[in-house]
Amino acid sequence: VFLPVVIIQFRLAFVRQDTHQLQFMPFMIALVALSALLVRRRRYLTAHVAVFGLLLIGGTLTGLIDPLGRGLLPSNLLTGAWGTQAVTRMAHLKETRQTLAAESQHNLAQLKLPEEWFELVRASRCGVGTLPWEIQYCPANNLVWNPTPTLQLYAAYTADLDSWSAEKYRGREAPGFIINEYVPVGKRHQMIDAPATWREIFIRYRLRAAMFEPTQVALLEQRAEIPRTTYEVLRNDTVMLGGAGFTVPSAEGLVFAEIDLRLGFLGRLQKSLFRVPLIYLVMYHTSGETTYYRLTPGPAANGVLINRFPKDFMGYRRLWQGSIDDPVVRITIAGPGLPFFRPRTTITWRELRFSAPGPPSSMNRPVKSS
Repeated sequence: VFLPVVIIQFRLAFVRQDTHQLQFMPFMIALVALSALLVRRRRYLTAHVAVFGLLLIGGTLTGLIDPLGRGLLPSNLLTGAWGTQAVTRMAHLKETRQTLAAESQHNLAQLKLPEEWFELVRASRCGVGTLPWEIQYCPANNLVWNPTPTLQLYAAYTADLDSWSAEKYRGREAPGFIINEYVPVGKRHQMIDAPATWREIFIRYRLRAAMFEPTQVALLEQRAEIPRTTYEVLRNDTVMLGGAGFTVPSAEGLVFAEIDLRLGFLGRLQKSLFRVPLIYLVMYHTSGETTYYRLTPGPAANGVLINRFPKDFMGYRRLWQGSIDDPVVRITIAGPGLPFFRPRTTITWRELRFSAPGPPSSMNRPVKSS
C-alpha cells in the first residue's frame, strides 16, 4: 500500500541535488511507525520494531538523520514527548492558530518594502511578479501576486519550461512590476537557471530602483515601449567539455551561449536510477577573477548571458543601467558530472543588440576578448 509513496519520496529526496536526502530516513521511520499501528500479530510487530531501530541507527551513523533536530533522540522516542506536545497543540487549536499567525507576521515583517516602492507597485497592472523564488513579498506587503508559470524560477529545469516562463513576460498578462531578489542559492543563479526568461525580462523591463539592505533587491518596471532588438548568430563552435575552455567572441552587445549538453548512455542510466552529479559554468573575467555557478543542462540550450555576466549585485545593477563591469572573456564547463555527458558539444554564440528606446548606448560598447 505504501510502496508508491516510498518511491515518490525517494525520488524527491535522492534524485534532487543538494541535501534533500535528509528527508528520506525520518519519512521512512514515520511510515514504519504508522504501519506498526495496523499489525495484529506479535511477530509482525517485532519486525516493525527491528526495522524502526535499524533505520534510526543506520540513518544516524550515515548522517541521513539529525537526531536532535528531528526529535529522534532515544529519550524522546521512549517518552513520546514531542508527540504529546503535538497532540496538546491540536487540542488547543485556537491558541495554536494565534501562535502561528504571530510567527508569520514576525517573519513577513522582514520582507516589508520601502514606502516609496509600495506606492509604485500597489497599483501595478496585472499584479506583481517575484523572482527568482521568494514569493512572500506579496503577502508581506498585501500585494496581488502574478507568478511565473513554474511559481519559482529554479523549477524551470528544462528548455521547454524556461521558454514557457519566458512567454509569460511577453504576453498581456505580464506583471507591471517585478520584485527581483538577488539571491544565488546553492551555486544556482537565476540568469543561468532560466536564461530565456531572464533575457525576455531584460528586454521588456527596466530597473526602477535597487535596495541593498536588509536584502539585495531590484525593482523592475515594465517598459512603456518595447525596444527594438536583434538576436543574431555570431558563430558556432564544436568543443570538448572540460579543459582550458572556450574564448568568448568579441561583440558590441550582449553575448549569449546556447550550450547543447546531452547525456551519454551512462548519464541516461544514472539519471533513471539516481541523479547525475553537478556541473558548473566557470567564467574568467578580464581582471583575472573567476565566477562559477551550477549549470542546469536543459535550459542552457536557450542561451546563457556570458560576456557581461555580473559578479555581484552591484554588477547586476550596473548591467541594467547599461554599464560594462569586468567582462567575461573565457568560459569552461567543469564538475564531477562531466563524465556522464557526451564529451563533444556544440555552442552557438548569439549577440543581443538594442535600438532606442532601450538601455543606455554603452550597452552596445565593444567588449574585447583576450
